[in-house]
Amino acid sequence: MSLAVLVPTKGRPENAVRLAKAVRETAGQEMSALWFLTDAGEPAWDEYHARLQAEAPWAFLEPVKARPQRVGPVLNAMAPNLTASYSHLAFMGDDHLPQIGRAHV
Repeated sequence: MSLAVLVPTKGRPENAVRLAKAVRETAGQEMSALWFLTDAGEPAWDEYHARLQAEAPWAFLEPVKARPQRVGPVLNAMAPNLTASYSHLAFMGDDHLPQIGRAHV
């Protein structure tokens, strides 16, 4: 099994770095790739690129040309490109934060 998690993000590079670190700590071998997807014209692109390269070089960053540039069209534009490389695709928001060892009652 190969799993790629797609994370649409816009204007929140700090969330991308925080999520990448949390995924690295919690996912183990189950996840093959973490893809952050931004609008093609993302104003914070340089900050995303610099911070992810410095703090989470295992994560991918991809500008996506989609109209309109909202979460659905961005995912729909990128997902077909990844189906040949991964057996499973999943979606996660950039404000999610996976954790280990916290039971919810």
